[in-house]
Amino acid sequence: MRKSITILIVVIAAAALFTLFELARFEADRPEPFVFAEPKLPEGATPDQIINAPTEAENDLTPEQRQQKAMAVSQLESALALYKGYERDVPPQAAATVSALSQMVLEGKLPGQFLSIKGTVSATRVFEPLKLSPQNSQTEEENVDSSISKMSCLDKTPPGAILIGNEKDNELTCDLLGLDPASRPAEDRLLLGGPGNDRIQDAVGNRLINGGSGDDQISIGSGRTLIFLEAGWGKDTLTVDCAGAEVLPNEIPPGSPIPWTYKYSNFIVLGPGINAADVTWDGLALTNVSTGDTLAVTQNCFNVVSLSQ
Repeated sequence: MRKSITILIVVIAAAALFTLFELARFEADRPEPFVFAEPKLPEGATPDQIINAPTEAENDLTPEQRQQKAMAVSQLESALALYKGYERDVPPQAAATVSALSQMVLEGKLPGQFLSIKGTVSATRVFEPLKLSPQNSQTEEENVDSSISKMSCLDKTPPGAILIGNEKDNELTCDLLGLDPASRPAEDRLLLGGPGNDRIQDAVGNRLINGGSGDDQISIGSGRTLIFLEAGWGKDTLTVDCAGAEVLPNEIPPGSPIPWTYKYSNFIVLGPGINAADVTWDGLALTNVSTGDTLAVTQNCFNVVSLSQ
């Protein structure tokens, strides 16, 4: 027994001596100073010059191509500034439609400059931005005595440029055929329906139309047309005059920095919430196969573009 105790004491003493020896040898890690490797700019260069320096692909451009690129960027910036101004200044009911227009131009899904219709005012086509007149708008107020709201652009002088319906069934009309072509307003008219079953008629000129939801009847004469379709647009019919809508290669004005790649001067715009993969042409009917919404046209002279692509 006495021998076991002696061995245990020797082991404990050895462990204690080893611990003291290791503590004497221990050195804490020395802190290393943090060193930030500041990037070195090429001699004489500023940060702005580095950020704006041409990429490798741009270095391969000829001087003429660089000039064309600069002109294209300038043209797009001017168009976006114009359309953003419209978005800010139009009545609140029209802001969503104009906002979708601006977004699609920004993403390259719509051109910033559109082609005019050949033969309406001039025998040749020209590139031009959309021209809206936010200050010349008409809004149909709620009328409890009638289930149909009627409004004409000729209710005002000069003719109204923006017609906005209400929650009921609207009849929005604009017939400028009685005016001399040279004296007709140059702006694009903006015609907006609502959730009712609307009738929208525009005889001549350039226009943007959003019938809203409901089953709408739209009739348009000659001129450039942009049709905006919302999610759940309904079962709409479109009677259209396609004269001058098809763009032949030799009709595209030369010198534009952004090439025109569209077959027609008219557009159907699929707005937010519409999956482009669900929308197909079946004869003369544009159909959303997932919702059953349709747009039946008498003639097809439209490029179809989508915000969701």
